[in-house]
Amino acid sequence: MSRQLGQELDLTFLYKISDGVSIQAGYSQMFGTESMVAIRGGNTSAISNWAYLMFHFRPGVLFPRTGLKQ
Repeated sequence: MSRQLGQELDLTFLYKISDGVSIQAGYSQMFGTESMVAIRGGNTSAISNWAYLMFHFRPGVLFPRTGLKQ
C-alpha cells in the first residue's frame, strides 16, 4: 500500500473591503487513496469537498486601543 493518504486541492479568495475589514472564501477537494480507505473506511470514488465563507473584522486596525494587537 502507498504511504500517501491522498491529495487535497485548496482554492482561496480574499477581498479587502477596507483597512481591518475583509471577506475570505475557500473551496477544498480531497482525493483519497486506497491507504485512506484502509485506515478510515469509505470509498475513493465518493466526493469529499467543502466550502467556506468568512468575514474578517479587526477592530485593532481601526481603533488601536481595542481588538487584536499585532
